[in-house]
Amino acid sequence: MHLRSMLLAALTLAASAGAGVSVGAAADYYVAPLGAVLSCPATGTQACPWASVAAAFGSKKIVGGDTILLMDGYHGALDFKYLMFETAVKIQSMTARNAQVASINFSDSTKNFSLRNLKIWRPDSDTGTGYLIRAYSGSSYLTFENLEMRSRADSINHLNWSQARWVAVATTAFDLRGSYNIVRNNTITGVSGGIYAGRNSLVENNIIDGFSNDGMKGVSESTFRNNVVKNSFKVNPDYHRDGFQSYTPGPPITNLVLEGNAILQWTYGTDHPLKAPLQGVGMFDGYYDDLVIRNNLIATQHSHGISVYGTRRATIVNNTVVNLDGIVATVPWIKVAPHYDGTPSRDVLVANNLAMQFQGIPSTENNVVFTANSVILNPAQAFESDALELAAYARAAGIRFREDSS
Repeated sequence: MHLRSMLLAALTLAASAGAGVSVGAAADYYVAPLGAVLSCPATGTQACPWASVAAAFGSKKIVGGDTILLMDGYHGALDFKYLMFETAVKIQSMTARNAQVASINFSDSTKNFSLRNLKIWRPDSDTGTGYLIRAYSGSSYLTFENLEMRSRADSINHLNWSQARWVAVATTAFDLRGSYNIVRNNTITGVSGGIYAGRNSLVENNIIDGFSNDGMKGVSESTFRNNVVKNSFKVNPDYHRDGFQSYTPGPPITNLVLEGNAILQWTYGTDHPLKAPLQGVGMFDGYYDDLVIRNNLIATQHSHGISVYGTRRATIVNNTVVNLDGIVATVPWIKVAPHYDGTPSRDVLVANNLAMQFQGIPSTENNVVFTANSVILNPAQAFESDALELAAYARAAGIRFREDSS
Protein backbone atom coordinates (compact mmCIF):
# COMPACT_ATOMS: atom_id res chain seq x y z
CA MET A 1 0.00 0.00 0.00
CA HIS A 2 1.33 3.38 -0.91
CA LEU A 3 0.82 6.51 1.13
CA ARG A 4 -0.83 8.81 -1.41
CA SER A 5 0.32 12.09 -2.70
CA MET A 6 0.52 15.47 -1.08
CA LEU A 7 1.21 17.96 -1.03
CA LEU A 8 17.09 34.64 -27.71
CA ALA A 9 19.03 36.20 -27.78
CA ALA A 10 20.83 36.74 -24.50
CA LEU A 11 20.46 40.20 -22.99
CA THR A 12 23.66 41.59 -21.50
CA LEU A 13 23.43 44.47 -19.08
CA ALA A 14 26.83 46.01 -19.75
CA ALA A 15 26.29 48.89 -17.37
CA SER A 16 29.42 50.47 -15.99
CA ALA A 17 30.58 49.67 -12.47
CA GLY A 18 29.70 51.90 -9.58
CA ALA A 19 27.42 52.18 -6.60
CA GLY A 20 23.94 53.58 -6.96
CA VAL A 21 22.68 55.78 -4.12
CA SER A 22 19.05 56.48 -3.28
CA VAL A 23 18.24 60.14 -3.69
CA GLY A 24 14.74 61.47 -3.16
CA ALA A 25 11.51 59.53 -3.61
CA ALA A 26 11.60 56.11 -5.24
CA ALA A 27 10.37 56.01 -8.84
CA ASP A 28 8.64 53.45 -11.06
CA TYR A 29 10.01 52.80 -14.54
CA TYR A 30 8.75 50.59 -17.36
CA VAL A 31 10.46 48.23 -19.80
CA ALA A 32 8.83 46.88 -22.96
CA PRO A 33 9.18 43.23 -23.99
CA LEU A 34 11.68 42.29 -26.65
CA GLY A 35 10.50 43.13 -30.15
CA ALA A 36 7.89 45.66 -29.06
CA VAL A 37 7.25 48.52 -31.48
CA LEU A 38 7.88 51.79 -29.61
CA SER A 39 6.22 54.94 -30.85
CA CYS A 40 8.12 57.57 -28.87
CA PRO A 41 11.61 58.22 -27.49
CA ALA A 42 12.20 56.03 -24.45
CA THR A 43 11.95 57.81 -21.10
CA GLY A 44 10.97 54.87 -18.89
CA THR A 45 7.33 55.88 -18.57
CA GLN A 46 4.54 53.46 -19.32
CA ALA A 47 3.70 55.38 -22.48
CA CYS A 48 7.35 55.51 -23.62
CA PRO A 49 9.09 52.55 -21.95
CA TRP A 50 12.69 51.50 -22.34
CA ALA A 51 13.31 48.80 -24.93
CA SER A 52 15.20 46.54 -22.52
CA VAL A 53 16.37 46.20 -18.95
CA ALA A 54 19.85 46.94 -20.21
CA ALA A 55 18.62 50.26 -21.56
CA ALA A 56 17.01 51.06 -18.21
CA PHE A 57 20.32 50.74 -16.35
CA GLY A 58 22.19 52.35 -19.21
CA SER A 59 20.06 55.47 -18.73
CA LYS A 60 21.80 56.09 -15.37
CA LYS A 61 18.41 57.03 -13.88
CA ILE A 62 17.99 53.94 -11.71
CA VAL A 63 18.82 54.38 -8.03
CA GLY A 64 18.24 52.26 -4.95
CA GLY A 65 14.59 51.94 -4.03
CA ASP A 66 13.33 52.30 -7.61
CA THR A 67 11.04 49.74 -9.23
CA ILE A 68 11.44 48.48 -12.79
CA LEU A 69 8.17 47.12 -14.11
CA LEU A 70 8.46 44.60 -16.93
CA MET A 71 5.52 44.86 -19.30
CA ASP A 72 3.71 41.71 -20.43
CA GLY A 73 5.77 39.52 -22.73
CA TYR A 74 9.21 38.00 -23.14
CA HIS A 75 12.31 39.86 -21.94
CA GLY A 76 15.12 37.42 -22.73
CA ALA A 77 18.08 36.60 -20.48
CA LEU A 78 19.20 39.18 -17.91
CA ASP A 79 22.83 39.62 -16.88
CA PHE A 80 23.53 42.04 -14.02
CA LYS A 81 27.18 43.06 -13.85
CA TYR A 82 28.80 45.02 -11.01
CA LEU A 83 25.65 46.94 -10.10
CA MET A 84 25.55 47.87 -6.41
CA PHE A 85 22.87 49.84 -4.60
CA GLU A 86 22.44 50.97 -1.01
CA THR A 87 18.80 49.85 -1.04
CA ALA A 88 17.19 47.26 -3.25
CA VAL A 89 16.18 47.92 -6.83
CA LYS A 90 12.97 46.01 -7.47
CA ILE A 91 12.33 44.25 -10.78
CA GLN A 92 8.89 42.73 -11.25
CA SER A 93 6.04 42.10 -13.65
CA MET A 94 3.78 45.04 -14.34
CA THR A 95 0.89 42.58 -14.01
CA ALA A 96 1.22 39.42 -11.94
CA ARG A 97 3.65 36.98 -13.54
CA ASN A 98 2.86 38.11 -17.09
CA ALA A 99 6.47 39.04 -17.82
CA GLN A 100 8.84 36.19 -18.68
CA VAL A 101 12.62 36.04 -18.66
CA ALA A 102 14.83 33.16 -19.81
CA SER A 103 17.46 33.30 -17.06
CA ILE A 104 19.14 35.75 -14.68
CA ASN A 105 22.84 36.06 -13.89
CA PHE A 106 24.44 38.12 -11.11
CA SER A 107 28.18 38.71 -11.27
CA ASP A 108 30.53 39.31 -8.34
CA SER A 109 29.92 42.59 -6.50
CA THR A 110 26.23 42.76 -7.45
CA LYS A 111 24.27 43.99 -4.44
CA ASN A 112 20.69 44.81 -3.44
CA PHE A 113 18.24 43.50 -6.03
CA SER A 114 14.72 42.23 -5.46
CA LEU A 115 12.99 40.18 -8.16
CA ARG A 116 9.38 39.12 -7.84
CA ASN A 117 6.27 38.02 -9.71
CA LEU A 118 8.11 36.83 -12.83
CA LYS A 119 7.96 33.74 -15.01
CA ILE A 120 11.40 32.24 -15.57
CA TRP A 121 12.09 29.49 -18.07
CA ARG A 122 14.18 29.00 -21.17
CA PRO A 123 12.56 28.93 -24.62
CA ASP A 124 12.52 25.58 -26.42
CA SER A 125 14.98 27.00 -28.95
CA ASP A 126 17.56 27.30 -26.15
CA THR A 127 19.64 24.13 -25.92
CA GLY A 128 21.30 25.11 -22.63
CA THR A 129 20.78 23.32 -19.32
CA GLY A 130 22.69 25.66 -17.01
CA TYR A 131 20.89 27.73 -14.39
CA LEU A 132 17.72 29.76 -14.27
CA ILE A 133 19.15 32.07 -11.60
CA ARG A 134 22.86 32.16 -10.79
CA ALA A 135 24.67 34.52 -8.44
CA TYR A 136 28.43 34.38 -7.96
CA SER A 137 30.16 34.43 -4.59
CA GLY A 138 30.68 38.19 -4.37
CA SER A 139 26.99 38.98 -4.82
CA SER A 140 24.78 39.75 -1.80
CA TYR A 141 21.41 40.97 -0.55
CA LEU A 142 19.37 39.44 -3.36
CA THR A 143 15.69 38.63 -2.82
CA PHE A 144 13.57 36.33 -5.00
CA GLU A 145 9.83 36.12 -4.31
CA ASN A 146 6.74 34.74 -6.01
CA LEU A 147 8.59 33.47 -9.06
CA GLU A 148 7.20 30.73 -11.30
CA MET A 149 10.23 28.78 -12.46
CA ARG A 150 10.49 25.89 -14.92
CA SER A 151 13.21 24.41 -17.09
CA ARG A 152 10.91 24.82 -20.11
CA ALA A 153 7.30 25.79 -20.61
CA ASP A 154 6.22 22.13 -20.59
CA SER A 155 7.88 21.39 -17.23
CA ILE A 156 4.42 21.19 -15.71
CA ASN A 157 4.10 17.93 -17.66
CA HIS A 158 7.37 16.49 -16.33
CA LEU A 159 5.63 13.27 -15.29
CA ASN A 160 5.36 12.50 -18.99
CA TRP A 161 8.96 13.39 -19.84
CA SER A 162 11.24 10.65 -21.10
CA GLN A 163 14.72 10.22 -19.67
CA ALA A 164 16.07 11.80 -22.84
CA ARG A 165 13.86 14.85 -22.33
CA TRP A 166 15.09 15.24 -18.75
CA VAL A 167 18.70 15.07 -19.90
CA ALA A 168 18.11 17.55 -22.72
CA VAL A 169 16.31 20.31 -20.83
CA ALA A 170 16.41 19.95 -17.02
CA THR A 171 17.98 23.09 -15.53
CA THR A 172 18.97 24.03 -11.97
CA ALA A 173 16.63 26.69 -10.59
CA PHE A 174 18.82 28.59 -8.06
CA ASP A 175 22.61 28.53 -7.72
CA LEU A 176 23.28 31.29 -5.20
CA ARG A 177 26.91 31.38 -4.12
CA GLY A 178 26.81 34.78 -2.43
CA SER A 179 25.46 35.72 0.98
CA TYR A 180 22.49 37.39 2.69
CA ASN A 181 19.97 36.22 0.12
CA ILE A 182 16.25 35.46 0.50
CA VAL A 183 14.33 32.87 -1.56
CA ARG A 184 10.65 32.95 -0.64
CA ASN A 185 7.26 31.78 -1.99
CA ASN A 186 8.55 30.49 -5.31
CA THR A 187 7.17 27.57 -7.35
CA ILE A 188 9.82 25.46 -9.10
CA THR A 189 8.71 22.71 -11.48
CA GLY A 190 10.54 20.15 -13.59
CA VAL A 191 14.18 21.01 -12.91
CA SER A 192 17.53 19.35 -12.35
CA GLY A 193 18.38 20.98 -9.01
CA GLY A 194 16.13 23.11 -6.85
CA ILE A 195 17.54 25.75 -4.48
CA TYR A 196 21.28 25.88 -3.76
CA ALA A 197 21.97 28.74 -1.37
CA GLY A 198 25.09 30.29 0.16
CA ARG A 199 25.84 31.67 3.62
CA ASN A 200 23.32 33.72 5.62
CA SER A 201 20.41 32.63 3.44
CA LEU A 202 16.70 32.44 4.22
CA VAL A 203 14.84 29.88 2.10
CA GLU A 204 11.16 29.57 3.00
CA ASN A 205 7.73 28.62 1.69
CA ASN A 206 8.96 27.34 -1.67
CA ILE A 207 7.61 24.37 -3.63
CA ILE A 208 10.01 22.21 -5.65
CA ASP A 209 8.01 19.71 -7.68
CA GLY A 210 9.86 17.28 -9.96
CA PHE A 211 13.68 17.27 -9.82
CA SER A 212 16.51 14.97 -10.88
CA ASN A 213 19.42 16.21 -8.74
CA ASP A 214 19.21 17.59 -5.17
CA GLY A 215 16.17 19.48 -3.96
CA MET A 216 17.94 21.95 -1.65
CA LYS A 217 21.49 22.64 -0.51
CA GLY A 218 22.61 24.98 2.26
CA VAL A 219 25.55 26.07 4.35
CA SER A 220 26.34 28.19 7.41
CA GLU A 221 24.11 30.73 9.15
CA SER A 222 21.10 29.78 7.01
CA THR A 223 17.49 28.77 7.60
CA PHE A 224 15.38 26.49 5.37
CA ARG A 225 11.80 26.71 6.58
CA ASN A 226 8.39 25.39 5.43
CA ASN A 227 9.52 24.25 1.99
CA VAL A 228 7.97 21.34 0.08
CA VAL A 229 10.36 19.16 -1.96
CA LYS A 230 8.63 16.37 -3.86
CA ASN A 231 8.91 13.91 -6.74
CA SER A 232 12.43 12.67 -7.37
CA PHE A 233 13.27 11.44 -10.90
CA LYS A 234 16.08 9.01 -11.78
CA VAL A 235 17.81 10.58 -14.77
CA ASN A 236 21.38 9.63 -13.80
CA PRO A 237 21.15 6.13 -12.27
CA ASP A 238 24.47 6.57 -10.43
CA TYR A 239 23.51 9.79 -8.66
CA HIS A 240 22.34 9.81 -5.02
CA ARG A 241 19.64 12.47 -4.68
CA ASP A 242 18.95 14.36 -1.47
CA GLY A 243 15.90 16.34 -0.47
CA PHE A 244 18.34 18.52 1.48
CA GLN A 245 22.11 18.22 1.42
CA SER A 246 24.93 20.02 3.18
CA TYR A 247 28.61 19.24 3.11
CA THR A 248 31.91 20.94 3.76
CA PRO A 249 35.41 20.05 2.59
CA GLY A 250 36.88 22.56 5.04
CA PRO A 251 35.64 24.61 8.02
CA PRO A 252 32.53 23.43 9.89
CA ILE A 253 29.04 24.33 8.76
CA THR A 254 27.60 26.48 11.58
CA ASN A 255 24.12 27.57 12.67
CA LEU A 256 22.15 25.77 9.99
CA VAL A 257 18.39 25.41 10.68
CA LEU A 258 15.94 23.07 8.91
CA GLU A 259 12.39 23.38 10.17
CA GLY A 260 8.87 22.63 8.99
CA ASN A 261 9.92 21.20 5.62
CA ALA A 262 8.21 18.33 3.79
CA ILE A 263 10.52 16.10 1.75
CA LEU A 264 8.49 13.55 -0.22
CA GLN A 265 10.14 11.15 -2.61
CA TRP A 266 6.98 10.58 -4.65
CA THR A 267 3.45 11.93 -4.48
CA TYR A 268 1.91 10.54 -7.66
CA GLY A 269 -0.61 7.73 -7.29
CA THR A 270 1.04 5.54 -9.91
CA ASP A 271 4.52 4.10 -10.22
CA HIS A 272 6.90 5.38 -12.87
CA PRO A 273 10.05 4.04 -14.57
CA LEU A 274 12.00 7.15 -13.51
CA LYS A 275 10.85 7.20 -9.88
CA ALA A 276 14.06 7.63 -7.87
CA PRO A 277 15.01 6.74 -4.29
CA LEU A 278 15.60 9.91 -2.32
CA GLN A 279 17.77 10.55 0.73
CA GLY A 280 15.85 12.93 2.96
CA VAL A 281 18.37 15.07 4.85
CA GLY A 282 21.94 14.04 4.05
CA MET A 283 24.83 15.51 6.03
CA PHE A 284 27.72 13.15 5.46
CA ASP A 285 30.81 15.37 5.52
CA GLY A 286 30.82 17.35 8.77
CA TYR A 287 31.44 19.04 10.97
CA TYR A 288 28.03 20.59 11.58
CA ASP A 289 28.07 22.86 14.62
CA ASP A 290 24.97 24.31 16.32
CA LEU A 291 22.67 22.42 13.98
CA VAL A 292 18.87 22.43 14.32
CA ILE A 293 16.58 19.96 12.50
CA ARG A 294 13.00 20.16 13.76
CA ASN A 295 9.36 19.68 12.73
CA ASN A 296 10.17 18.17 9.33
CA LEU A 297 8.24 15.44 7.51
CA ILE A 298 10.22 13.01 5.35
CA ALA A 299 8.63 10.18 3.34
CA THR A 300 11.00 8.04 1.29
CA GLN A 301 12.05 4.50 0.44
CA HIS A 302 15.73 5.24 1.14
CA SER A 303 17.51 4.35 4.35
CA HIS A 304 18.72 7.88 5.06
CA GLY A 305 15.76 9.86 6.38
CA ILE A 306 17.85 12.23 8.50
CA SER A 307 21.53 11.31 8.70
CA VAL A 308 24.20 13.49 10.27
CA TYR A 309 27.85 12.41 10.30
CA GLY A 310 30.01 14.54 12.57
CA THR A 311 28.09 17.14 14.56
CA ARG A 312 28.69 19.22 17.66
CA ARG A 313 25.79 20.88 19.48
CA ALA A 314 22.85 19.55 17.45
CA THR A 315 19.11 19.49 18.16
CA ILE A 316 17.04 16.96 16.16
CA VAL A 317 13.47 17.11 17.47
CA ASN A 318 9.82 16.65 16.46
CA ASN A 319 10.55 15.13 13.05
CA THR A 320 8.55 12.41 11.29
CA VAL A 321 10.52 10.03 9.05
CA VAL A 322 8.23 7.45 7.45
CA ASN A 323 8.43 4.74 4.80
CA LEU A 324 6.84 5.93 1.59
CA ASP A 325 5.29 2.56 0.79
CA GLY A 326 3.32 2.30 4.02
CA ILE A 327 4.91 -1.04 4.84
CA VAL A 328 6.51 -2.48 7.96
CA ALA A 329 10.21 -1.71 7.44
CA THR A 330 13.37 -0.54 9.16
CA VAL A 331 13.95 2.40 6.81
CA PRO A 332 14.10 5.34 6.61
CA TRP A 333 15.95 6.12 9.83
CA ILE A 334 17.18 9.03 11.90
CA LYS A 335 20.92 8.59 12.40
CA VAL A 336 23.68 10.37 14.29
CA ALA A 337 27.13 9.06 13.42
CA PRO A 338 30.75 9.96 14.09
CA HIS A 339 32.68 12.15 11.71
CA TYR A 340 34.30 10.19 8.89
CA ASP A 341 37.63 10.51 10.70
CA GLY A 342 36.13 8.55 13.61
CA THR A 343 35.66 11.46 16.02
CA PRO A 344 32.35 11.00 17.90
CA SER A 345 29.54 13.50 17.58
CA ARG A 346 29.01 15.53 20.77
CA ASP A 347 26.28 17.46 22.57
CA VAL A 348 23.37 16.07 20.55
CA LEU A 349 19.69 15.89 21.51
CA VAL A 350 17.45 13.54 19.50
CA ALA A 351 13.99 13.86 21.02
CA ASN A 352 10.28 13.46 20.32
CA ASN A 353 10.76 12.11 16.79
CA LEU A 354 8.83 9.44 14.90
CA ALA A 355 10.86 7.22 12.56
CA MET A 356 11.07 3.69 11.22
CA GLN A 357 14.39 3.24 13.07
CA PHE A 358 16.93 5.22 15.10
CA GLN A 359 20.68 4.77 14.72
CA GLY A 360 23.33 6.18 17.00
CA ILE A 361 24.72 5.38 20.42
CA PRO A 362 23.64 7.45 23.43
CA SER A 363 26.71 8.61 25.32
CA THR A 364 27.04 10.24 28.69
CA GLU A 365 30.67 11.00 27.95
CA ASN A 366 29.83 12.82 24.70
CA ASN A 367 26.42 14.10 25.86
CA VAL A 368 24.50 12.34 23.09
CA VAL A 369 20.88 11.89 24.24
CA PHE A 370 18.05 9.95 22.56
CA THR A 371 14.79 10.48 24.45
CA ALA A 372 11.00 10.29 23.92
CA ASN A 373 11.37 8.99 20.36
CA SER A 374 8.95 6.46 18.88
CA VAL A 375 9.45 3.78 16.26
CA ILE A 376 6.67 3.67 13.67
CA LEU A 377 5.60 0.03 13.77
CA ASN A 378 3.16 0.22 10.88
CA PRO A 379 3.22 3.41 8.79
CA ALA A 380 -0.04 2.50 7.03
CA GLN A 381 -1.74 2.89 10.42
CA ALA A 382 0.45 5.60 11.85
CA PHE A 383 -1.53 8.57 10.63
CA GLU A 384 -5.10 9.68 10.98
CA SER A 385 -4.96 10.37 7.23
CA ASP A 386 -2.62 8.96 4.59
CA ALA A 387 -2.64 12.30 2.78
CA LEU A 388 0.93 13.49 3.11
CA GLU A 389 -0.08 16.98 2.15
CA LEU A 390 -2.21 17.26 5.27
CA ALA A 391 0.44 15.52 7.35
CA ALA A 392 3.11 17.99 6.26
CA TYR A 393 1.13 21.01 7.29
CA ALA A 394 0.01 19.36 10.51
CA ARG A 395 3.63 18.69 11.39
CA ALA A 396 4.65 22.24 10.50
CA ALA A 397 1.87 23.50 12.76
CA GLY A 398 3.13 21.35 15.63
CA ILE A 399 0.31 18.79 15.56
CA ARG A 400 1.49 15.35 16.65
CA PHE A 401 0.54 12.32 14.57
CA ARG A 402 -1.17 9.27 16.02
CA GLU A 403 1.30 6.46 16.64
CA ASP A 404 0.35 2.83 16.23
CA SER A 405 1.43 1.31 19.56
CA SER A 406 -0.20 -2.08 19.13
